[in-house]
Amino acid sequence: MPGVTTRDPAVTLGSRTFIGLLLAQFTATFNDQATHMVAIFFASDLLTRYIQSPFIDKKAVVAIVTACFMAPFFVLSPLSGTLADRYSKRSIIVFWKVFEVLVMVLALGGLAIPALVGEPGPSPALATLAAVIMIATVFLMGLHSTFFVPAKYGIMPEILDPSVLSRGNGFLEGTSFMAQIFGTSAGGILYAFLKSKISPGSMVPGEEWVIGLLLLILAMIGTGTAALMAPVAAAAPDQKMTREWWGPLRTNLGILLGAKPLTLALIGVTFVAFMTLFLRQTLLYEAELRQDIQDMKTRIVAEAEAKSKPPVKTVTTAKKGRGKSKVEVGKELTWREKLTEALQESELQVALLIAIVGFGVGVGSVAAGYVSGDHVELGMVLPGAVGMIILTGLMTLWMASPKTLVLVLLLLGTSAGFVLVPLYTQLQHRAPKESKGNVIAAANFVYVCAGLVAVVLFYVSTFVLERVFGQLDAQMRVPRVLMFMTCGFTVLMLIALCLRQPDLLLRTALWIRRSCWRTPAVRGCEHLPAREPVIVSARVCSVLDALQISVTGDRYNQLVVIESAAAPGTWAMRLMARLGGVLVLRETASAAAWQQAMHRGSQALANGDLTGVAWCPQETSAAVTTQVQAMLDHWRNGRPGIAVIDVSAG
Repeated sequence: MPGVTTRDPAVTLGSRTFIGLLLAQFTATFNDQATHMVAIFFASDLLTRYIQSPFIDKKAVVAIVTACFMAPFFVLSPLSGTLADRYSKRSIIVFWKVFEVLVMVLALGGLAIPALVGEPGPSPALATLAAVIMIATVFLMGLHSTFFVPAKYGIMPEILDPSVLSRGNGFLEGTSFMAQIFGTSAGGILYAFLKSKISPGSMVPGEEWVIGLLLLILAMIGTGTAALMAPVAAAAPDQKMTREWWGPLRTNLGILLGAKPLTLALIGVTFVAFMTLFLRQTLLYEAELRQDIQDMKTRIVAEAEAKSKPPVKTVTTAKKGRGKSKVEVGKELTWREKLTEALQESELQVALLIAIVGFGVGVGSVAAGYVSGDHVELGMVLPGAVGMIILTGLMTLWMASPKTLVLVLLLLGTSAGFVLVPLYTQLQHRAPKESKGNVIAAANFVYVCAGLVAVVLFYVSTFVLERVFGQLDAQMRVPRVLMFMTCGFTVLMLIALCLRQPDLLLRTALWIRRSCWRTPAVRGCEHLPAREPVIVSARVCSVLDALQISVTGDRYNQLVVIESAAAPGTWAMRLMARLGGVLVLRETASAAAWQQAMHRGSQALANGDLTGVAWCPQETSAAVTTQVQAMLDHWRNGRPGIAVIDVSAG
C-alpha cells in the first residue's frame, strides 16, 4: 500500500496495535452474538405472539436468523480473502467497524418502533417491518464478519513476532469466546428485562430500544480502538480482482489441502465449528422437549381445574402456548419475577449453557496460548481431543443433571480451546504471506459448509430418532443419542488428525516432559518449509534429543537416529520413537538394516515429507560417519536441488 510504512512485528502483547485489535474484535463479536439473540426473541414475539402470522413459527425464525448470518460467509468468502490481501488489513478492520456502527443504528431503529408507536401496538405491517429490520441487521453483521474475520486473523502474523504468536492467538481466541459469552447472555437477559408485554393483537411497549443504544455505543467504542492500530502495508497490493467466484476459492483450497500442516489445522478447526453448532442444536432441542412435556402436564392440570371452577381472567407473560406462570391484569412484575420468567424461556436457557461452553473455550484458549510458549505446540491437540471425547461421552449420562451438565460443558469448552489455539496458530503461521487473507477466507468457507452439514445432519437425525422412540416421554432419549453421536464424531476427528500427523502421541509425551523438566534448546527447525520435501541433518548425543528435534517443527518428520553401541537403549525410548515415526538404528546394525533405512527416507521424500538422520560424531566410529554421509548423498542425488537443513540441540 503506497505511503504505508510497515513496522516490525511486536515481540510483546502490550503493543498498541494488538490491544486495539483485541478491543475491536471483542466489541464486534459481542454485538454479533447479542444482535443474534435479540433478533430471534424480538422477531419471534412480534411475528408469532403479536400478529400470530400463519406462515412462520419460532423454529422457522431461528432457522431464518441463522441462515441470514451464515449466507454472506458462503457467498462472499473468496472476495473477502482477496480484499484482505490486496489492501491493508488494518484499513479493512477500521472500515468494517464503521460499517458496524451504521448497522447498530439500523438495529436501534427497528427496536424502537414499538416504543415510538405506543399502545395498543404497531399495525401488523409495521410489526413485520420491525422484525424484518432486526433480521436484516443479523444478515449485515454476518456480512461484516465475512470481511472482518480474514483481516483479523490474517493480520496477526503481521503485527506479532512468531515468538509471541501462540500467546497472542490464545488471547484473541479467549477474548473472542468471552465476547460470545457476554453477548449471548447479555442479549437474552437484557431482552427479558426490557421486552414489551405482548398478547395477541395488543402490546404494552417495552424499552427494547435501550439494547440498540447500548450496542451502538459499543460499536463506536470498538471503532475508536480499531483506529489505534498502527498502519500495516498490504500483503499483495498487485493482486487482481476477479468476478469468478469458484476460481480463487479453488486455488486457496488447494493451498490448504496441499500442505499437511495446513490440512491438519483445517481438519481440527472445522470439526470444532461443526461440533459447536451440532451441540447448540442438541441443547436447544433438549430444552424444547422438556418444555413440551411441561406444557402437556400444564394443559392436563388446567383442564382438570377448568372442570371444577370458572376460569379467571389472566394475561400470559410467557411464551405463547407454553403454559407458563400467569399474572393478574395490571400487575407489575418485579425484577426478580421478570428474571425468573426469562430463565424459563428455552432459548435463554440454551444461551446460558452456550455461554458456559464459550467461557470454557476462553479459559482453555488463554491457557493454551501461555503453555505454547514461543512456538506452535501441537502436543496439546491430542489431550484436548481426548478430553472432548470423554466429556461428550459423559454428557450422554448426565444431561438430566443441571449442575453436572454445567461442569461438563465448562470442561468441554476448555478442552476445545487446547485444540483450537495451536491449530489456528498453525493455520496463520503456515499460510503464504502474500495470501493469508485468502487462505483464511477459504478456511471460513469450509467452516460454514461444516455448519450447514451439522444443521442437515441434526434435522435428519432428529426426524429419524423421533419416529424410532415414538411417544413424547420416550423422545427424551433423543438428546442422549445425539450427544453419543457427537462423541463418535470426535473420535473420527482424532483418527483423521492422527492419520495426518502420526506423531501426535510422541509430541504430547515430549510436551509433558518439557513442561516438567528443562530440555535442550533446538536450533534450526525454524527454517523448515511448509510444503516441500527437505532433509534434516542433526547432530545430537542422545535419542531423546533426536526425538525432541523430530517434533519441534509442525511437520511429520521420519527421522533416522543412529544410536551408538555404548548407549543404554531402553524399550520405552524405542516405543516412543516408533510411535513418532522415528527409526532408531544401532551403529552395529546390519547392512540390510542400513539399506532399509535409506529406502525409508527416499520414500518419505517422494511423498513430500521430511526425512533426515541424527547422530553424534563424537560417540560413533568413523565408519558410521561415512555410512551416514552416504545416506545423505543418496537422498540428495535422488532429488537434485533438495534443501538440507542443519539442526542441533543443546
